[in-house]
Amino acid sequence: MWLTQLVERNHQCFPDRTALVDEHRSVSWAEFRERTEQLAGGLAGLGIRQGDRVAVLSLDRIEVMETYFALARLGALFVPLNHSLTPAEVTGIVQRTGAIAVIGESVLLERHPELPVRLRIAVDSGRFATLGQDPGPALPD
Repeated sequence: MWLTQLVERNHQCFPDRTALVDEHRSVSWAEFRERTEQLAGGLAGLGIRQGDRVAVLSLDRIEVMETYFALARLGALFVPLNHSLTPAEVTGIVQRTGAIAVIGESVLLERHPELPVRLRIAVDSGRFATLGQDPGPALPD
């Protein structure tokens, strides 16, 4: 079973059950599916394509899982970055993986202004929250 199929199955079988919880909120399977689809469309609209690598620099939060599943839906790769690494270590990982974008918490992104990516998105910004709310390109099945 593909990861995106897991979300779809749980959405169909348990739409109102809790899918994820963090210290700020919880989301149901229906909410999680809707948000990952929206986010995938928003990321596609920003130019993220199948095979692209996207680095993620964040503490544990629901947006990390939304990003993971949205990237899986696009066929893009999630590159996790440990927030305790030095700027040189983070830059090295981004360079070696060829990540074209970084998504993370504002405070963590501010520690790494030198990252060689074309796109930076803070998960705690209005931009992330609204990604994909406008109709975007059709997504692959």
